[in-house]
Amino acid sequence: MDDDLARTVGAAIRFRRSLADLTQDQLAERLGVDRAVVSRIESGARAVRLDGELVRLCAALNCTLRQLLTDATPAQRAALGVQP
Repeated sequence: MDDDLARTVGAAIRFRRSLADLTQDQLAERLGVDRAVVSRIESGARAVRLDGELVRLCAALNCTLRQLLTDATPAQRAALGVQP
């Protein structure tokens, strides 16, 4: 996954986490990972693995992959402080 795509997916995850009113700690607990992993994914410093990790993230955020990647408008992201 290239850097731009990792940042875009990370921003989408942060947006959905914010909509779900979850902290990084809470999402990490649902995923069975350390909070630092969630932080690195959201910042784009770590790409999401496509071997099920993305599916688990969607399940933890109660959304489909399509919702994760398409629901947020630029204005909604900006309101939550999420860069596109």
